[in-house]
Amino acid sequence: MDRQAMRELLKEHNEQGWEAIWRLSDSPPWDNGQVQPLLRHYIEKRGLPLPEPSRDVKVLVPGCGKGYDVLYFASLGYTAVGMDISPEGVRLANAFMEKQGDVKGAEVRCADFFVHEEQYDVVYDYTFFCAIPLHKREEYAARMKRIVKAGGLLITLVFPIKEELVDGVEQGPPFGYTPQVYTKLLGEGFEQVLDEYPPIEVDNRGIKRMNAFKRAA
Repeated sequence: MDRQAMRELLKEHNEQGWEAIWRLSDSPPWDNGQVQPLLRHYIEKRGLPLPEPSRDVKVLVPGCGKGYDVLYFASLGYTAVGMDISPEGVRLANAFMEKQGDVKGAEVRCADFFVHEEQYDVVYDYTFFCAIPLHKREEYAARMKRIVKAGGLLITLVFPIKEELVDGVEQGPPFGYTPQVYTKLLGEGFEQVLDEYPPIEVDNRGIKRMNAFKRAA
């Protein structure tokens, strides 16, 4: 399935379009089939101020897809929760995790981020923010302020860095934005502790930027 076909489904079905996409393809355009290389790089190089691994430390990955990053956080010793609004996406994620054998500390839930109330020590967002329509961005920021614990960490891989509108029309998903958009949305209460282009070669290096925000204690 190409990106344009995906966009048409979402225009026609709104949020239910994600379910339609997963039912049509178990490898949609955003599924890269592995742990996000930049996430692995920053964690292994200790470029993120993460808490020490413990099952008492909860990590959320909204819009987790098949759960590659959920499994990675769990493998490090955290309790990792993946979330997706599509039942079929969650089914595929659970099927994938079952094939991996020991998945202690990892789970994927079918849930709506925008009504979620649990709190987390770490939230990792890759291709979730860019998947939501522009009119839901303020609601997204308000939810992050509720679920990231005091002193917690919000990690986001800003992608794609581009104009939000072209000739007045939303171009997405993925909907473009910049680190400045994210910082402004979060407002007071979050300190930006990382903002840089990838230090390693990755696909689309010029339109990805790694950011991290620490919630005030």
